[in-house]
Amino acid sequence: MSDEHGHGPSNDKPWVAGLAVVAGLGIALGVGRVDPYAAPSPKDGAQALKVGGLDPIVGEVHSHGGVLQVHTPEGVVFVPKRKARVTAVPEAAAHGAGSDSAHREGESVGAALASNPLDELAVRAYNRRSSRLYDEALPLYAELVRRGREAKDPRAEGWAITLGETISQYAKDWHVDQDALERATLVRETLEPMLARELRAAVWLADAYAMLLRKELAEEHPEHHVVLGELLRGLGPQHAQVHREILQQLDRRLHPVHEGGGLLAPGR
Repeated sequence: MSDEHGHGPSNDKPWVAGLAVVAGLGIALGVGRVDPYAAPSPKDGAQALKVGGLDPIVGEVHSHGGVLQVHTPEGVVFVPKRKARVTAVPEAAAHGAGSDSAHREGESVGAALASNPLDELAVRAYNRRSSRLYDEALPLYAELVRRGREAKDPRAEGWAITLGETISQYAKDWHVDQDALERATLVRETLEPMLARELRAAVWLADAYAMLLRKELAEEHPEHHVVLGELLRGLGPQHAQVHREILQQLDRRLHPVHEGGGLLAPGR
């Protein structure tokens, strides 16, 4: 066994608990979510992903069909199984993975994925997330989800959830005032009864939507809520009516913030 400071010959890795807490939080916020991207596979764990001769990407590795999803401290990296091999996590790498290294690793992985446009786009979106370039990350994720759905790629739902997590993280990085927090609560309350109608992924997007509708953001970046609304509507045509009900309720409850009619403005 390792001592109370985590030293010793044991293979225990305290940082794994931190990753588990993060994963658990996401699952808790989407209780009952039916998509395979929301819950970790019990046979997967903290591992290092090797792509060619690149440095390993350290994180929780989850398998979904032909793709590996690596949850790193900076976000999620998508890598085709045919290009990767999973190894045990080196102790030094486990404790030394920071945002800078994760960003560099993501850039390196991006260079290795030129064979599949969707994979390449996923890595580009991840890289923008890790460097917190919000204006670039949101359109990239929007395009990624759109293309994924057109190609009937099963990862599209996972990308939609990742997008919501990304935007939520940016919202936390901003100086969120009490008004924005109250609006986030309103949005969650609006969504709660509808989550039982199989629209699980929308919970992330709704929180982000509330943050984006802060007055100064709506004035400075009017395109953001439009892109987000398109994603909310695009989670699946079988839920089109539910999406519209959500958007109508959000517009009614947030109308004082966005006088132009919000997501249901003429022409949308």
